Amino acid sequence: MEIQKWEYKRYIKKFDWDAAVSSQDELSAIEQELNSLGDEGWELITVVRGSTPKENQTFYFKRPLQSPTTEFAFTSEPIGLQPTRY
Repeated sequence: MEIQKWEYKRYIKKFDWDAAVSSQDELSAIEQELNSLGDEGWELITVVRGSTPKENQTFYFKRPLQSPTTEFAFTSEPIGLQPTRY
């Protein structure tokens, strides 16, 4: 039996969780972006929120490795923002 191998994706989004209650358009846009990733076979693993509500939110996804040529793959495609270094 072969061990399942995975590839990973990091999606970074600036989102104000405090304002989200009144911003259905913003929630719908994020939902649509996440559904697009799901259509590509990506499964959401976890979300890491910033220490304040207005900081970047990082969504981590995985899917079965498409190309068996590597043991591990990690992709990072921030949407609109670059990762913040601390």
